[in-house]
Amino acid sequence: MNIMKKLAVFVFMLLSAPVTVAQDNEKSVKHAIDKVKKETGGQVLSATLKPVGGQRVIRVKVLNKNGVVRYVNVKAKP
Repeated sequence: MNIMKKLAVFVFMLLSAPVTVAQDNEKSVKHAIDKVKKETGGQVLSATLKPVGGQRVIRVKVLNKNGVVRYVNVKAKP
């Protein structure tokens, strides 16, 4: 394989990697939201992906049936 083909493959791999990571993060956040809705029966207000103690955690803000806002942390998929 000549140098131009190798370079083209490398650039393609480099450009496609962030899209895959973003898609995985989106799936992980959607899964966390569905899990929290099912477990609490509340209304999800927001969800953010954060590093906590060296792990990726999805912090879900939820309004429960009694009108109380609370946060639920869900471990993100690696």
